Parts: sequence; C-alpha cells; structure tokens
Amino acid sequence: TGASLVGFQQEGTGTVSTTVQSKLRELVSAGDYGDADGIGTITINVPSQFATIQAAFNWLSSRTIAAGTTVVIQVADGTHDYTGTAVGLNHPQGSQIRLVGNETTPTNCVLTWTNTSSGIDGLSVSNGNTLGYINGFHITRDAHAGTAITTGLLADNGATIICGPNMRVSNHYYGIAARYGSHIKANSAVV
Repeated sequence: TGASLVGFQQEGTGTVSTTVQSKLRELVSAGDYGDADGIGTITINVPSQFATIQAAFNWLSSRTIAAGTTVVIQVADGTHDYTGTAVGLNHPQGSQIRLVGNETTPTNCVLTWTNTSSGIDGLSVSNGNTLGYINGFHITRDAHAGTAITTGLLADNGATIICGPNMRVSNHYYGIAARYGSHIKANSAVV
C-alpha cells in the first residue's frame, strides 16, 4: 500500500516511517519541499502548493528527479489565467514529469490566456527537452488569435511532448505544433 503526506506520495509496499513523516513536516513548515530525488515519487498540487504551473516548474528547476521516480504536477479543476506569459515546461528529467488536469473531463481544467493583443504561446517545451505526459486540459484564449501568431501547445527546437487522450486546444492560431526537429504525440487531441 502507498502512503501520502502533505501532497507527497511514496509508492511501494509498507508505510512512511515516523522519522520520514517528521522530516517531511519539518521541510513543509520551512517552505522547502526538499530535493525530488531521495523522497521517491511526489505529487505537486497547483494551485494549493504552487500558485501556477510555471511556479511548480521553477521549483523543480533546481532539483534532480531520481531515476525510476515520477513527479506528478496535478492541476485542480477551474480556470487558470496565464495572461501575458508563456509557460515553459523544460526540465532535464522532463520525461519523468506528468502534468495532469482533469483526465476525465478536460473542459473542467481550463488554461487560458486573456491577452489577445500579442503572440504569446501557451505551454511550450524547447531545446531538446521532453515532457513525459500531459493530459486533461483545455488550453484556450478568451478570443481567437487571428493573425497574432500563437500556439497552444508547442514543442520547439528538438523537443518532445507526449499527450494523453484528453487534450483540447482552441482559439490559438496553431493549436498544437512541433517545430525544428521536435515531436508531439497527440493522437486523440481535439484542436
């Protein structure tokens, strides 16, 4: 059986020892969730632990994800406004990251950009990085992009993105795009 504590999940058999629970409580109360390696698989919650997806990735940027573990960034239902900023999803161990919203009803977890005056991409992975899994989102803008060149989900410059079966993109000039030697697996995406 697995055990969880303050958003962290340790998989496998047995339970989390009292010593580990105490150390995790100490780290959480100090505002430092520790290094992702050494604590096993973790779940990061947006917005309850980190206000935005970008904040979660910024926190992960200085941490190494141990081989064989997975970091899940779980985004709560609702409309999450990213006006004026693209969200960069790069991480050296990004193949071990799962970014998930509502995997049953993606229209319940909306990522929106309300600034329609400029060409701001939504979510992007670039420069040879990989995002191991993304699913359960409706990526949109408050109005159609028109001639403002924007992409809802972008793999750029040798990047790779693997989409789950429940992704939706609307109102971007390009819904999902892979450029300059990049790859996106998005077999069931609705654009």
